[in-house]
Amino acid sequence: TYRTNAEIYCMILDSIDGEYTQTIESAKRKDIIVADRFPFLYLAEDYGLSCHAAFPGCSAETEASFKTVVSLANELNELNLSYIVTTDTPTGGTASAVIKASGRTDIQTVSLNSLQGVTDKDIKDGLTYVSAMIENLNALKQVLN
Repeated sequence: TYRTNAEIYCMILDSIDGEYTQTIESAKRKDIIVADRFPFLYLAEDYGLSCHAAFPGCSAETEASFKTVVSLANELNELNLSYIVTTDTPTGGTASAVIKASGRTDIQTVSLNSLQGVTDKDIKDGLTYVSAMIENLNALKQVLN
C-alpha cells in the first residue's frame, strides 16, 4: 500500500513538474519581481526564471531599504511587468512601496503560497502541498503571460 501510494504521489508530482516546465518554457516573460522574502528561489533556479527580489531567500529582514524599493520599481518599469509577486505571508508594505515608486497604477500583486502560514482551518478546508503548488502554477501563468 505504501509503495503504491508513493508511486501515485510521485506520478502526481512529476505531472505538476511537467506543467511548470511547459508553462515557463512557453511564457511570454521569464522575469518576476518579488516584493517580499523569496522562499521560491529553488523554483526560479530549477525552471529558469529571473527573479528580482526585495530579500534573498527566507531572509529575516522585515523592511526593504529605500534603495531596494527604487531598484525593484526601476526593474518593474524597465521590464514593463504588470505584476509583483508576494508570498502568502507578506512582510511590511514592500509591494505597495514598489508600486508607488514605479509611478504606475496598472500593477497588480499576486501571491505565491509558501506553506509557511498554513492553519488547521486550511488543512480542514483541503489545502495540501499539491493543491498549493497547483495554485502557485496558476499564479505564475498569470504573472508570466
